[in-house]
Amino acid sequence: MAGATKNSTGAFRSREAPIVNFLVALLGLLLLIAFLDRETQIRNGFHDKLTLAWRYVWVDLAGEDDWVAFVVLTNVWATAVYWFVGGIFSILDFGNFEFTRKYKMQPNVNQPVSAKKYLKTAAQVLFNQFVVGPLLAVAVMPLLRWRGIDFTANNIPGIAVFLRHFIGYAICEEIGFYYAHRLFHEVKPLYIHIHKQHHEWVAPISIAARYAHPIEDILANVGPVMSGPLICGSPLVFWWIWLLIGLASTVISHSGYHFPLLPSTEFHDFHHLRFDVNYGMLGVLDALHNTDAKFRSSVCSLRHHMLTSLKSAREEFPDDVVANANEAKTD
Repeated sequence: MAGATKNSTGAFRSREAPIVNFLVALLGLLLLIAFLDRETQIRNGFHDKLTLAWRYVWVDLAGEDDWVAFVVLTNVWATAVYWFVGGIFSILDFGNFEFTRKYKMQPNVNQPVSAKKYLKTAAQVLFNQFVVGPLLAVAVMPLLRWRGIDFTANNIPGIAVFLRHFIGYAICEEIGFYYAHRLFHEVKPLYIHIHKQHHEWVAPISIAARYAHPIEDILANVGPVMSGPLICGSPLVFWWIWLLIGLASTVISHSGYHFPLLPSTEFHDFHHLRFDVNYGMLGVLDALHNTDAKFRSSVCSLRHHMLTSLKSAREEFPDDVVANANEAKTD
C-alpha cells in the first residue's frame, strides 16, 4: 500500500490520514454551522453573552478607541493567555511531579527545567510580546482599516458566522505556518541565523512556543495567525476568540507533555526531536508534501491520538513496539 506505514497491530498508518481527518472535521463543522443557523436559542444566547463581554472591553477598557483596542489590549490579551497556559505547565516543569512524569514525551529531559535557560527563553518571549507585537500591530493597523475590521460592540455576528470564519483561520494558519516554517529550515542561512534559536529546545517546554528571533516571530508565528481574521474581515472580538484557541493550542503543543483529554502533542514534539519533519500544525500539508514520512514510520505516530484513560501514550505503545513488530515480520 503506497504512502502507508505498518504498525504493530497490523493496521496501516496512512499518509492520507491527516487529510481525511481534516475533511471529516470540516464536514462536522459545516453540519454544526447548519444546525446553529436554525437553532435560535443557542445562536441568540451566544450572541448576547459575547456582545455583553465585548461591550465591556470596547467601552470600559478601550474607551472606544481603535488603537487602544488593537495595539494595546489585543497584545495584553494574547500575553495573558500565553502565560496563563504556559504558567500551568511551568509549575509542572519545575515541580517535576511524579504523577506527571509518565506523560513526558521525551523522558528525563528538562526534568527539572534549567532555571537559567527558562529565564533566557522568557526574556525573548517577553521582548516579542511587548516590543515586536505592538510594533507589528501599529504597522498593520492601516490594513485593518482598509479591510473594514469592526472594533466596536455593535452588530457582532453569531456563533455560526464565527465557525465559518474559524475554518478560514485554520486553513490560513496551516498554509502560512507550513511554508514559512519550512522555508526557515530549508534555506540554510535563515536556519542558522534565525530559526536555530527556536530549536535550542530539542525537547520543548510550553513557553518556548514563541521563543524565536523577531523576524521569525513576525513571519512564522504572528503573521499566519493574523492572516485568517484579516482575510475574512472578522470583527476584532473574533480575533480575540481565535487568539485564545490558537495560543492555548500552540503552547500546549510545545509543552513536552501528552496529557489525557488534551490534543495530542506528539506531532510537533517530534519536529523538535528530528528537525526536518512535521513543519505544519494540522499535518495536512505535511501529508501532501510527504514531509511527515519519518514521523509516520516512528512509534510516535502510533501515540498521536487523544488519550481517553490515565494510561500514558508511552505505556500504550512502548519504544520497542515498532522494532518488535519489524522483527516479528522477518521471522
